[in-house]
Amino acid sequence: MNNSKGFSLLELVTVIAVIGILMGVATPMFTDIQIEARKAVVRQNAQALEAGLDMIKYKQIAANTDTLGFPDGEVFTVNEMGIPHYTDGAVFDEAMCLNIWNTALERSPPTGITGVLTYNVEAVTVGELELCKYVFQEEPTLFVVLNLDNGVVSHY
Repeated sequence: MNNSKGFSLLELVTVIAVIGILMGVATPMFTDIQIEARKAVVRQNAQALEAGLDMIKYKQIAANTDTLGFPDGEVFTVNEMGIPHYTDGAVFDEAMCLNIWNTALERSPPTGITGVLTYNVEAVTVGELELCKYVFQEEPTLFVVLNLDNGVVSHY
């Protein structure tokens, strides 16, 4: 009778194979969960931006004026739809889009664990259309777009 202690090679290989199969099944599920979580973050930020823009409209109506201030002290105009726009002579650029985000959400764009902005801000002009595009850094295919002409906030 063989009284050896420990596991046989066959038992070890079987356990490693089972662990490998479980990892192969769990990894794609984990990746899908991460992607869905990132989509939810972008969707929630788009909804928060939209709600913040509504608050700007209400402040403008309450103040009975067509100008309001950015947090950095710069003044911006509000178009006939109550959408923040820039004053005459101001340049449409990333800084303006960042100011609109800061004003609408009353905070800076969110940062990741490292303290780096989780969004890249882009000012995009398509013909006469001016768009602020906030691209999620962790998943560049996900982004929020603010159309400055009509105030529509979309997320992709």
